Amino acid sequence: MDIGITGTAGVGKSLFAGMLKKSIPSFTIIELNDVANKYDLFSGTDKEGTKIVKIAALNSKVKGLLEEAGGGGVALVGHLLPELNLKLDMVFVVRADLEELIKRLEARGYRFEKIRENIIAEALDYCGVNSGHISNDLFEIEGKAGMERAIDSIMARMGGSEAAELPRNPIDKMPELFSLIKGANKYRF
Repeated sequence: MDIGITGTAGVGKSLFAGMLKKSIPSFTIIELNDVANKYDLFSGTDKEGTKIVKIAALNSKVKGLLEEAGGGGVALVGHLLPELNLKLDMVFVVRADLEELIKRLEARGYRFEKIRENIIAEALDYCGVNSGHISNDLFEIEGKAGMERAIDSIMARMGGSEAAELPRNPIDKMPELFSLIKGANKYRF
């Protein structure tokens, strides 16, 4: 089983991947950022100094890694997943509370503009909206409880049993964004 784990920066993608690996040790976890770094798949940097990934080269390299991986399952993890041309069995879009996400990104040292950009992408569900071409089984999850339910579903499918259906509806973050807009904050949403 090949799955995708995507979402904006700081939502908990790597946490979810770690929980998955602990629950199903046979899963191979492939972090897309690690692949881009290992194979130097960059065309330069943007005005904020963020590396610009060569998407076609990343797509090609990831397809090769999927072919090389064993039969224990693969989880591709990264915010760039929606940009790739892949077909996966399931895709999970990890979501997070916007105020909590701001705190996490500040703790990581993200700059003002980058935090605002990521919060808006999260509120608009960029990763969810743009991941539909990767799998017919697209789910949005939030928090540890959502991650645990997702892992239970993956385990059930891998075992050939009927999995409890996960909610397919997108998680609406617009009320949270409107609350941020109404409140006084330095990000001027």
